[in-house]
Amino acid sequence: MTSRQFAKYYSKRGLLVQDRREVDEPQSDDTLLLTNIVRHRDDDDDDDDDDDDDDDDEASMGFHPTPCEPEMTTAKTFKTFSHSKSFGLIDVKRFLLSEGIKYLGSVQEEVIKRIDEQKVDGAREYLLDAGITVSGDEAASDDEVALQDASDTLAEAFEFLEGCRMMEDRKKWSDNRNVRIAGLCDKEESPRYLAQVGMRGLFDLLKVPDHLEIFHEEAKGMADVLDRFGRNATGDIGKYCMDMKEFLMSCGENQVIHVVGDSGAP
Repeated sequence: MTSRQFAKYYSKRGLLVQDRREVDEPQSDDTLLLTNIVRHRDDDDDDDDDDDDDDDDEASMGFHPTPCEPEMTTAKTFKTFSHSKSFGLIDVKRFLLSEGIKYLGSVQEEVIKRIDEQKVDGAREYLLDAGITVSGDEAASDDEVALQDASDTLAEAFEFLEGCRMMEDRKKWSDNRNVRIAGLCDKEESPRYLAQVGMRGLFDLLKVPDHLEIFHEEAKGMADVLDRFGRNATGDIGKYCMDMKEFLMSCGENQVIHVVGDSGAP
């Protein structure tokens, strides 16, 4: 059984493959549990006892790493991050979506201003600092071409995210607390233009918990977005952003965060 097959098998059954005795508080059915476990092989004699305990875990939604050979892998260290699905994740998603749109709007405004005033010198450096990646050799070596390329890409990304926000606004009026961003339900991978404007991490955050696995680089990108935009938040949303950022930053190169208990259906 491959690691992905193993993950799919257990996610459909809502099981956490870990020793629940090490979790401070039992998780209820309306709680999303993120568990970050170092995955490694271990041949200690107590492995069999740990496996027996794992079989008795209660159904829960959460994240945990996928071992390549589950019967020969044990979790020795892990961290958790949890929240109630009825409050928290969707509020944070909507906040981050709004902040992402504001940020892209400000960058787009500056790019258009530079084009109109023909102030192209230093454009590539500005775009790099803003997290914008230009495409093509010509754009990479010419400030004027880079500005136009960035303007086109920013317009695509801005329009897409603005469409998602409009759909979310309609959900609010109907008091819909579904944690999924409606405009992203049919997107499995980040659109090219979002990645080019430095919003791949935002896409991955908005897709939680649809993606069953979150790897180190993805977790890092998500943490960067929470750090950038979470600083603008106050109260519960601000605390949530910072707590989740710290959790995601704890995912090392040899780790993977995994969703358990939700097959990703809208």
